[in-house]
Amino acid sequence: MGRLIFFVTNNIHKFNEARRVLAQYNIAVAMLRVKPSEIQDDNIEKIAKSSAIEAYQKTKLPVIVEDAGLFIDALKGFPGPYSSYVYRTIGKEGILKLLEESENRKARF
Repeated sequence: MGRLIFFVTNNIHKFNEARRVLAQYNIAVAMLRVKPSEIQDDNIEKIAKSSAIEAYQKTKLPVIVEDAGLFIDALKGFPGPYSSYVYRTIGKEGILKLLEESENRKARF
């Protein structure tokens, strides 16, 4: 492998997926268990950028971070980047309840 970058995560499944993808480009990845403080924002790019900057400032290593959200069309993008919190509080049952009157259940992750 040529280059080595550090993937900031505590999720072994996310790390393994990143390692498989980046290996195709001759990029070696090491898992870095740094817990940056995650800002609250509607914009996933801002959240990821803030996390990457903070992780780099703490470690001085080349890092990448990943952030995601669940954007449901019928709910105007809700819960978006707050999907983990929403799942912990109202669960999938709560989301389905919000969608009871909706035929369109399209979403993107």
